[in-house]
Amino acid sequence: MGAYADVAARFHPTATGPELDLAVDQQSWYFLFDDHFDGPVGSDPDAVRALVREVASTLDGPGPAQHPLARAFADLWGRSAAGMSGAWRARAATDWRMYLDGYVGEAHARNRVRPPASADHLALRTRTIGALPVLDMAERVGHYECPARALASPLLGDLRQLAAEVVILDNDIVSVEKEEAVGEINLVLLLQGERRCSRTAAMELMRTVVKERTERFVELEQGLPALAESLGLDEAERTALERYDHDALRTLMRGAHDWHQSVERYGDEFAEMCADAVERVAEQ
Repeated sequence: MGAYADVAARFHPTATGPELDLAVDQQSWYFLFDDHFDGPVGSDPDAVRALVREVASTLDGPGPAQHPLARAFADLWGRSAAGMSGAWRARAATDWRMYLDGYVGEAHARNRVRPPASADHLALRTRTIGALPVLDMAERVGHYECPARALASPLLGDLRQLAAEVVILDNDIVSVEKEEAVGEINLVLLLQGERRCSRTAAMELMRTVVKERTERFVELEQGLPALAESLGLDEAERTALERYDHDALRTLMRGAHDWHQSVERYGDEFAEMCADAVERVAEQ
């Protein structure tokens, strides 16, 4: 439980009391759900799809969920959605369904004879890394909602995508040895095969990509005031947009990076390779 609490606190550093408890419960469920697919069940698309459907069904309201993970998710979702607007609930439910469906895609990927292209794997991992529900949780525990019309803009869409990709790249750098040992797909390993290069060269390429993603994030972020102006956001809405940038998007990237450095399950000699790029975001 300590690791779950640690990562939740890093993602939501200002949350306290019941709000922090809720964030810890989200991370606890994430880990239990993800670990459930270790071993043979994770390579059985039908079994994965059945559980995913049972979990997703609870997003529509209380139902006859039988699997412990589905019952736990129903409780988590009910407490997460309490007090939030209909627009937030619809968006968060969509983000959860995208996350859950990604596990079916991963099950199919494990059965392929040839490894996927690195770009395709990154796209799939963007769904299963769970970044978007964490961003939604930042609003819930922070007691604010980012304006819907701002979230619908291409700019926010790009920033959310970049934040998720930075988390994935950072994760795959520090977890490559662990995932290689158990036969899991990892971006570093895919790049090694595609480029026919050494592990060190693949790591350096990943570091470069993280740097490019974070620099692009900082560049696009400068357009948020103009976005607020173009949308005619009032003062409260502008404050919510600023909080989403600083307390959700940035905190997601920095929190994931710091947590990756602190846990033994991901520790290896390459753990610091993307540190400078991620820390650059925190310093802007």
